[in-house]
Amino acid sequence: MSKTYLALVQVNIQADTNGQLQSLSSVYPVKRGEAVDFVVQDPVQVVVSFDRGSCLTESGPFYLDGSDPAKAGTGPISVSPDASGRYPFTVAPDTRSGSGKSKGRPGDHEAKQGELDVSTDY
Repeated sequence: MSKTYLALVQVNIQADTNGQLQSLSSVYPVKRGEAVDFVVQDPVQVVVSFDRGSCLTESGPFYLDGSDPAKAGTGPISVSPDASGRYPFTVAPDTRSGSGKSKGRPGDHEAKQGELDVSTDY
């Protein structure tokens, strides 16, 4: 009996030495039946949220902590079988009380945007 594995699209989130989020790829192409994993590559805390509804089976927001390997990624989340089109998302510093490890001046830690573009092609 063979096991079927989902194709995985990884969205890497990076920051510079001051904790400033780096730009994301603007569009991440995905297909129905694939999975997405948001992963923080650096020791920063962020929140990933979809701007107008999610194409994933879990809608978020997703709170990630790059300083803790157990919390640095969402793990694979499947693309909904009925999803199609573009789904904008925002990656922003986690500003919940006591969670941010801010360095630098206020306003330095700007949110970054990206999109998951769900194709209906198989």
